[in-house]
Amino acid sequence: MRQFAARSWRPELEASARAARVRAVDAGWLAGAALFAAGCGVLRESRVDRLWAPPAAEEVPALRAHLNRSPSDLHAVFRLASAYHSAARLEESRRLLELLLRRDPADAGATFLLGLTYEDLGLYPEARSLYERYIASADSERLARELRRRLPVIERLELRSAARSALAREPELIGAPPDPRTVAVFPFLYADVDPLLRPLGRAVSEVLAADLARASGLTVVRPERVQSLLAEMGLAARGRIDQAAGARAARLLGAELAVQGWITGGSERLTLSASIQGVGGRDAAVTQFSATSVPAQTLDLEKQLALSVFRRLGVDLSAPEWERVLNLATRDFGALLAFGRGTEALDAGDYAEAARALRRAAELDPAFELAGERARLAAEAAAAAATSTRQLSFAYWLEAGAA
Repeated sequence: MRQFAARSWRPELEASARAARVRAVDAGWLAGAALFAAGCGVLRESRVDRLWAPPAAEEVPALRAHLNRSPSDLHAVFRLASAYHSAARLEESRRLLELLLRRDPADAGATFLLGLTYEDLGLYPEARSLYERYIASADSERLARELRRRLPVIERLELRSAARSALAREPELIGAPPDPRTVAVFPFLYADVDPLLRPLGRAVSEVLAADLARASGLTVVRPERVQSLLAEMGLAARGRIDQAAGARAARLLGAELAVQGWITGGSERLTLSASIQGVGGRDAAVTQFSATSVPAQTLDLEKQLALSVFRRLGVDLSAPEWERVLNLATRDFGALLAFGRGTEALDAGDYAEAARALRRAAELDPAFELAGERARLAAEAAAAAATSTRQLSFAYWLEAGAA
């Protein structure tokens, strides 16, 4: 942790900084940040005048004047970068922090704050890289824990950014050969009259993608990446997309095969149908799949579809792979529906609702490992999404002041 106590600040600069901290932090923000910091185990002092806060915008003139006199004072450079960040002068903050990291790549404070700045600028791959570097530095386990929670949120934002980039490069990507044995599973649609069964399509497509990924030598495009591209294409809300749009999306994803499906029926019988379509390669044929069973055996139908995909690609599963693929994720139909609701909420960025629904799925079937894992990640993402970069900056300074 960057230490701030032993500094050779001029008295007038210290006085200006203390006054600016009190003026800049309104009561609501201070209370929220203090509660956040207390939750992180960071808050050590309760009096407002003893809290360490990021330098406020009012400190910028004094800091710049100090640096004119002492340009080699790297602590002052860091404080000025923090003040710029507090004032949302992000590019100025970025330039100073990048300068600090060029001088000292191991500077944990600059790494942390530059990650926040990159996130605010929408530079999500760069933010994620710096967050991971800070986590690895072991500078503060409390702050590292907060960044670990934040990574899934940043990764989803990064996927949306990558999808926009893919659409901008569409002529180039459409003409490129697909990656061999790469499959894109599109969200399935429940195409019948019972609204309670609507999440079933999303649940089945998610489980199918997980099952296909169990085969060595087969690459499955991450469902979040598929969903991000569909959202950018304006197709995410339409449910099932036509084969032409599906083929276009699959080519943008670099997939050789696209799987699209839909479910019909009700509480008595359900039919799972799907098209398995070659994309961008020599084999552009479409294989149709359809099977019917009672709702409780929905995932048995999903297993049949998975085997059809393996056959289409000529994938030979080893005995352990067969065992993992054929193992049902859950036998509880209610848990499967709750899992679908949670996955839909994740797609929409509603992490709190996703955590509730996925936790419910795990409660209904404690053996539903995929639901339990997603519930944990969604809960952490919900906490991270409710925390702003400004609060994280405040927490950093509280931690530094208490060190």
